[in-house]
Amino acid sequence: MPGTESVDRGLCSCSCKDGWHGASCLPFEVPDTVVPPLSERAVDGDTSCVENQTLKNLTLNMWKTHHCYAGVTFSGVGAVLRFFLDIMPLHLPINITLTGCTFRDGAALQFVGGAEAAESAGVLIRVSQTVMRSSVVAFIHALPQHCDIAVTEVDVVQSSVVHLPDTVNKMLSVVTLDEVVLSASSLLVSNVKAHASKKEAYGLYSTETLALVGGSSLYVRYCSFDGYMHLFQLHNLSVRERSVFTLLNNTMASGASLFYLYYGFSVLDHSVLRVVGNSGSVSYAIYSLRLCTVQESSWLDWRDNDVGVGAFFHDTGSAFVSISSSSVVTLTGCRMGSTGRLVSFLRFVGAGCRFVAGCLTVAGRVLTTAELKLYGITKVTTVAACGECTKEGDCFAPLTTEVSDCKCQCAAGGHGDVCVPAPVPAGPPSPPPPPTPPPTPLLPPVGECISDMVYPEVAQAVGAGCRGCATAT
Repeated sequence: MPGTESVDRGLCSCSCKDGWHGASCLPFEVPDTVVPPLSERAVDGDTSCVENQTLKNLTLNMWKTHHCYAGVTFSGVGAVLRFFLDIMPLHLPINITLTGCTFRDGAALQFVGGAEAAESAGVLIRVSQTVMRSSVVAFIHALPQHCDIAVTEVDVVQSSVVHLPDTVNKMLSVVTLDEVVLSASSLLVSNVKAHASKKEAYGLYSTETLALVGGSSLYVRYCSFDGYMHLFQLHNLSVRERSVFTLLNNTMASGASLFYLYYGFSVLDHSVLRVVGNSGSVSYAIYSLRLCTVQESSWLDWRDNDVGVGAFFHDTGSAFVSISSSSVVTLTGCRMGSTGRLVSFLRFVGAGCRFVAGCLTVAGRVLTTAELKLYGITKVTTVAACGECTKEGDCFAPLTTEVSDCKCQCAAGGHGDVCVPAPVPAGPPSPPPPPTPPPTPLLPPVGECISDMVYPEVAQAVGAGCRGCATAT
């Protein structure tokens, strides 16, 4: 620099003129200490767990690898647990675990990403056995790559809206996703039991576009919702690059729809969208207003849904629908009151597209092959009989070698029971069915004694056997 007086080449050091500073003789003050880059800063490696406390105000250290809470009660709007994932030491594996916790009175749980999916060494998030009272779990923006997230076994009661900081979302929902991008990541919401006492509540709610890319997967399975308008409401859904979106075996007591898309969905590049095994007394199974695109060897799997007397599909009638010849649509095993506007959807199915349909119950009757067309189900390439399994109708065909005993045999790169292109998240099993109530015992004929074997509680009151029995009149 011009401020250099002399250079000692042996020591490789500069002597500066007056007014010039530092080892390189710069024209401004140079601090004596140097802040190391983020990857070199000391990381808090404490792996201890916060246990059995009630927290009303929180201050989190983001520059650590482990966050653990067990049996903690988060109470009030000051107890919003916010994890800013992009400012964590993502060059190291991150572990965030909450087990047996309670969120109440406006407390919430937030995971905040960035404008783009940051590189990471892996982010593991587990929220399990949790109680939520007028609270919410929120995911915001593009989450880091390689996230493995599971929200499972949650008991929810909602009576008021949670106002989250730095978000416009004011909806009443169990899980919210605000412009979320999943990249090479998975998100599982499973075994949630939720009840809402206000109208216009949504089980899961997504703003803007929910994007799954780079082999990502999002599963919502084994959940039950009571008092909600939609099981899952989205503005727009984009599933691409061998990614998978699945609603599996969920129930709704009542409501408007299982799957509501304000704008629409696109499934591209060997990706899968599944709405399978869901049930409820709802007006529509699937409600999509504008855009439906399935392209590039992708699969739209709509099987075994039961909406009672509701309609299966609704759109505006002017929606743009594009289903390519290389893709597959499966519509089998569903029960409905009517097919709704499936006719407007199916008229855009491309020539050569494989459309598997059959075993459909409409208004209490299983449709025959001849009746499918009468109900607007046209362009069927394979009619599926009840109990019949096919490679194209029951599996993701590009990654399936064969079907044996109604089980898909996967090729390399296929995952789960239907050989989807992205890993299936591990989680708790399906909850057991409710116990069958015991049969009501028959009353004895008039004039006969009450046996202490059949009615022991009565025998205890009146005495064993027939001692003391009186003839009924």
